[in-house]
Amino acid sequence: MYKIESLLHPGLIHFGIALVIFGWIFYFFTLFFRKNDLSFHKFSVFLLLLSGLGVLLAVMTGILFTGEYEGIDRDYQNIHMDLAHLTLFCISITCIIKLVAIVRYKNITALPWLTLIFYTFSVVLIVVTGYVGGNLAYGHLLNIH
Repeated sequence: MYKIESLLHPGLIHFGIALVIFGWIFYFFTLFFRKNDLSFHKFSVFLLLLSGLGVLLAVMTGILFTGEYEGIDRDYQNIHMDLAHLTLFCISITCIIKLVAIVRYKNITALPWLTLIFYTFSVVLIVVTGYVGGNLAYGHLLNIH
């Protein structure tokens, strides 16, 4: 039987992936089609911050509750961990830029675009990280590599 700790990382990571992708779509939609709609803007910021928290929790559970692999699986695990840390860094920078834009520099027009660039990098990174993690999990479980 599975322990609850072994289910935390897979559950949180799927939730985090969905939040980041849905949040990016919503932010993109808000930036291009609903610029003056305050409710859309607030919800897109909420999704961004929630996705940042989701990625943080996914990385933490991966570090705390995932065992060490051996051989080639260890190499995949190292790549997956490096990509996860890079994703966390990128989504954190995205959150910081957005919060700075809201709190301090509301009139700088480059900040929403900079947010979109880092948010797009975050989406790409989380998809690649998930792909490597999925290959690691299923390859390790099914003994394929």
